[in-house]
Amino acid sequence: MLPDKAQERRRRAAKKEDERPADLELWTGDGQGAPCPARQGKPASVQVSIGRTDSERALGFSIHDGKTINFVLNRAQVETLLHFCRYQILRIKRGGTVNPMIKFVADLIERRIGSGGRRRRDMAPGDKAR
Repeated sequence: MLPDKAQERRRRAAKKEDERPADLELWTGDGQGAPCPARQGKPASVQVSIGRTDSERALGFSIHDGKTINFVLNRAQVETLLHFCRYQILRIKRGGTVNPMIKFVADLIERRIGSGGRRRRDMAPGDKAR
């Protein structure tokens, strides 16, 4: 039984070394980004940019790691990712700091949506939000 535990510790240590920190840039509007740098003490070798696409139909991701990878997620995928992140945040050890402006805006939007204050651009006055 002891060798299995030792192997498990070595496997976890190896996985930890494979984790590479990334600098994150969250685009809130045209030319308006909120930086979220990697953990202190570990230089980031990867840059990730996330923002709404020009078509306003998807959330775009751009990953720079020597080469660039771009992809988009549609609204349903973004909602699924949001729920996944809400679940995972409880399982991740604390560390780092949260960008206060992004947290403020996210809390404000969540309160507005939660209170039924969400308005769609294409709704006529008097129509009910879905």
